Amino acid sequence: MRISSKQCETVVDLLSISDDEKQHCLIKNSSKLLTSQVSNKKCKRYFCRRCLNSYTREDKLKQHQGFCNNHEVVKVGLPKHGSVLSFKNYNRSMRHPFVVYADFESFIKPIDTCQPDPSTPYTQKCQHHVPSSFCYYIKCFDDEVCSPKLVMYTAHSEDDDVAQKFIDILEEDIKQIYKEHVKFPKEMKCTKSDEVRFKAATECYICGGELGEDRARDHCHLSGEKISCIAKSEENYKKSVSRFVHEGGYRKRRGWKRSEEV
Repeated sequence: MRISSKQCETVVDLLSISDDEKQHCLIKNSSKLLTSQVSNKKCKRYFCRRCLNSYTREDKLKQHQGFCNNHEVVKVGLPKHGSVLSFKNYNRSMRHPFVVYADFESFIKPIDTCQPDPSTPYTQKCQHHVPSSFCYYIKCFDDEVCSPKLVMYTAHSEDDDVAQKFIDILEEDIKQIYKEHVKFPKEMKCTKSDEVRFKAATECYICGGELGEDRARDHCHLSGEKISCIAKSEENYKKSVSRFVHEGGYRKRRGWKRSEEV
């Protein structure tokens, strides 16, 4: 599909009938040509020439074109017949042993700047976000393994580097978690009932696939308990600590600075 870069009142649709695109025939009615490909109904449909989306009413098409004309030409691509799409990133569906929820509060200070040149693109800096306090909550998937921890801090003066304080305190807590629970995994505690469930298992609890002789025991590395049966190909799926930091309506990873300009 090719769309002309020129916008004209009269639009002519052509269908290429040769591989070298040198031979074309006139499309008198695009609705008759395309409707059977998108609907089993025999009513007329109005097609957008830029993305080939269709509508049963002309006013709906014009409303769509008001948005579509402002973007690049696109066409919906469908998979080939017989192709299969499957989920493989099973590690992203597993529960993290630890998660940290954090939130910042900031003072907003205006910035005095000169008037930008309107003839060129620019980003105008108008405010400083200066962190004034933070709070974070460390939660383990099992409170019996590690008790939850709540940490709060408020600046005592304008000279306090709250963002750096956040990083320093959180890093100490994460290092402590690593030393006590992650660095040296607990040995597997397999009881008779666990062994019975392992031998009777028919599906991998991670991917749901059928189990044969290619099976392995999986256990909680923090407690040594909760024996499950998995395929050997799924053994390397676990992560240590997940961090979700919420500040000003956004979720961020690490890389905090003392202040941010917006």
